[in-house]
Formats: sequence, C-alpha cells, structure tokens
Amino acid sequence: MAFQMDLWIRLVRVDRELLARLLQVTAMGDDTLRARDLADFEQAAAGFAALMDGAEAGFVRQARADIDIDITALLPKITAPTLIISSAHDRIVPPHHQRELAASIPRADLVSLPGGHGLPFENPDLFVSTIVDHLVADGVTASAGHVSA
Repeated sequence: MAFQMDLWIRLVRVDRELLARLLQVTAMGDDTLRARDLADFEQAAAGFAALMDGAEAGFVRQARADIDIDITALLPKITAPTLIISSAHDRIVPPHHQRELAASIPRADLVSLPGGHGLPFENPDLFVSTIVDHLVADGVTASAGHVSA
C-alpha cells in the first residue's frame, strides 16, 4: 500500500485532475464504474480536483500517516465490538487485508458487501443499513440523540 500512497502524494503535487481520475477508477466498484457515463466521470473528477484546493497538505499528511504508522500490534487490544465492512471489489484495501484486520481484532464482525472502496458513496443505503443492523444486533439503541448499549 505504501507504493500506492507514494503515487498519490506525487500526483496531488503535480496533477490533481489525474489523481482524481485515478481515485475514481480505483475507489469505485465495477458495477458503479459501468453505470457511469463520461460526463458524470468528468464532473466527479473536476469536483474532487477542486476539493483539493487548499487541502493538499492534509491529503499528503494522511497519505504519509498511512505509509509510516503501523497499528497492527494494537489491534488485539481493541475490546469494543467492532464492525468491519469489507467491499468485495475494493482495489485500495483489498478484501484479504480486510479479513486479516478482522482476524486481528477480538469480537470483530466482518461483513462483505458488493462494491468498491467508495461503498459509502456507491450505495449509501446499503452501507448505512449494514451499520444500523449491526448496532441493533449488538443491542445498541438510539433515542433523543443519545446512544446507549
């Protein structure tokens, strides 16, 4: 993954529009990409490139953190119930990494859904309902803005 983050850092510095195109192709699942037309793709690329105005330093810091910080040894210490949503066609964090993550966290539940790394944007209803179903199954309830277990 370090090679990918390094590429993103280099691209954000020299060609944000190209980075925006690359991120769409790698973040979205096959079905989402097939359903899009050129105008939609171009509009999304332009929108992402515009979002980078003034945010480049933060983007680079996040990518550097992804390269430099390894929390693997801390994962077994997580005691909270944990939901890991694995996107079946994720090209950024492939499913085998997501399975390794789930295996490292006690009490982790792994749910595999169709889509890419951009699942919250590709299918927000499925993404949210998966989280809500998990919370309900864990006995978490929400009322008047408070969440209790």
